[in-house]
Amino acid sequence: MVTPKPEELRQQIKRYLIAQAESGNKFVKSRHISDYLDVSAKRVGQAICALEAEEQVTLGQQSISLHRWGGKSDGVTWYIEVSE
Repeated sequence: MVTPKPEELRQQIKRYLIAQAESGNKFVKSRHISDYLDVSAKRVGQAICALEAEEQVTLGQQSISLHRWGGKSDGVTWYIEVSE
């Protein structure tokens, strides 16, 4: 398992989330992001919470908003809302 620096991990998560949102608003689970990026779910959770605190998550021309949607029993679900 690779251990990227926190800022690098946030950038990887931004790229993942924005790619997922290309077809519109979408739900994603932290554990799926963790599996895709091959990092611990705990690190993904910490990084995505930091991204949620930003009003808009932007990469290039694309912007999204993140909203915690689900609980913890089966992992946190996030709602990705594409910004116009």
